[in-house]
Amino acid sequence: MAFLVKGKTKFKSKIYIESMSSSLKVSFSPKKEQVTAIKEWLIEENHLFAEEDFNGFFCNWNVIQSLFEKQQMAVVLLDRVPIGFAVWFDSSDFTATIDIVEIHHKYRGMGYGKILIDHLIEYFRRRGIVAIDLQCAPVSSKTYWKSLGFTEFEDNPRINKDCYKLLIPINENYPQDNDLDEVIEIWDIDFYSADNSPPKWSWAVKFIHGTNNLLVPIILPGHYDWRIRWKKDGNILIDQKVKYFGKDEIWYAGYIILRSLKI
Repeated sequence: MAFLVKGKTKFKSKIYIESMSSSLKVSFSPKKEQVTAIKEWLIEENHLFAEEDFNGFFCNWNVIQSLFEKQQMAVVLLDRVPIGFAVWFDSSDFTATIDIVEIHHKYRGMGYGKILIDHLIEYFRRRGIVAIDLQCAPVSSKTYWKSLGFTEFEDNPRINKDCYKLLIPINENYPQDNDLDEVIEIWDIDFYSADNSPPKWSWAVKFIHGTNNLLVPIILPGHYDWRIRWKKDGNILIDQKVKYFGKDEIWYAGYIILRSLKI
């Protein structure tokens, strides 16, 4: 979908908004009248900027209304007046996609967008979401999202997204020339095309003592047809497409999420 939070942040925000202003609040249970007020200023914005390349998100009102009804909406309230909002949807049990973010045009460049996103990220973490993503429209908003710690997806025709952010610590990959006793390797191409190519990523496998659970999970934006291989002491334990790897699902709406290993 699309996103708009224009302007540079003028101050650093904190997750707990009360430390900055008692009149500012981020609500994850907006009331119907607050959503109606947002609709009114979206209509106003649509008219004010009708001649510009981008004139707001009133054209996506059906999407906004639907996600509000599904309780997938947060609003920024200044003196109880809604000045911004975000809507999202859960793309899997562990991933979410931010669909639309907008701050009222009179309040942009004041840091309210960052405050909203900080609260949204904390909300996702509490729910067990490990990765979030979005598409950037207008394209110029990509710089803004990067300033908030989002990473641009690598150019791959199988990944139809712009930026993502991982919300938990992950296992860092190692250079190919490292001599690892137990390793997970992944290619960013399909299984059969990878026969004559070295893996693009390698991770050292470390388990929580006495379990099959990884000490730190492996999370990577990827595709279910990519090749994944598990090796131990030079022996191949599993060499398969991501979608067939192991007994548990590891591909979640555009992410390879590996939390445990077993034959």
